[in-house]
Amino acid sequence: MLLLLAGACSAAYWFVEIREEQGGSDSIAPIADSGQFGSAPSAEGLVACDTSPRMAPVGYRAGSGVLTVVMDVTATCATGDILTTNALRVAIESPTADVAAAEFDMSNHPTVLPADEPVRLAFEFPSDSVFLLPGHTGQGDIVTVTDEGTSEALTPGALAEVNGNSSPIRAVRATEPASGDREAAARRALRELADADFERILTEINGQWVPQVSSKQEGLRAKDLDGTVVAWNAQEILRQHMDFRLDNPGARLLWSNEWPVFDLQGWWVTVIGPGLGSADTANQWCDDQNIEPDECFAKLISDTRGSAGTTRHRR
Repeated sequence: MLLLLAGACSAAYWFVEIREEQGGSDSIAPIADSGQFGSAPSAEGLVACDTSPRMAPVGYRAGSGVLTVVMDVTATCATGDILTTNALRVAIESPTADVAAAEFDMSNHPTVLPADEPVRLAFEFPSDSVFLLPGHTGQGDIVTVTDEGTSEALTPGALAEVNGNSSPIRAVRATEPASGDREAAARRALRELADADFERILTEINGQWVPQVSSKQEGLRAKDLDGTVVAWNAQEILRQHMDFRLDNPGARLLWSNEWPVFDLQGWWVTVIGPGLGSADTANQWCDDQNIEPDECFAKLISDTRGSAGTTRHRR
């Protein structure tokens, strides 16, 4: 069961959206209150629709390692719908790029969709299921909804919980994006992020010291921040970058070939803005985050000078 629709991301709602402001940073802006999450219609006698519901994004929030997307969810059957499937695949894309793709278990969050109005639900996409943040994609995001699971009959106890939980629904796993190939989508996303961040870096942190928190290239085998050894491909590099970006609005991605302060070519480098006054201040940031010394250290970013004197390792 497959459905495509265009969603408008510009309307005002209670939640938050990510907007491009002042150089295009991933900034968070509050949105006015507009109604309740998940009203509570009766589930008695209602059967699951044989077509997937429509979903339209109305707000976004980045934080705590996830991209939270608030959606208006609408039944596609005239009699309404009840969502209890244990595998609802949701893929979001902009007109030009993948945004996020993950699978959600609705059996733990049964939801009745009335015939005449949408129900608002919040879906959490972890960093490994996110390709781009909405500030990079503009408006007009498209949502593909596919039911790939099974829907069980609700017990009396579960019936009492229908539409009673307004907490966000956390994805159970990342899935293939709308474009169909996770590795190719991750590679495109890295390039798009670095392109978008290039001008931001020139405006925000050029000529300044910042913490460098990652440098990775495809084919590298090295530890992640938690000590796990990773075979770094485009997906893993993007996932780690998103780990930083979802919690740090100043995170920026550089392609080392494009910045003369790097001697090595072919590396994706993550730094954290805003610019700091000195190398010592940047290294203190690393100390405060409890990141290992070889993973986080001070880097001077410049589009004109060479690499000499632009790296200060922690002692």
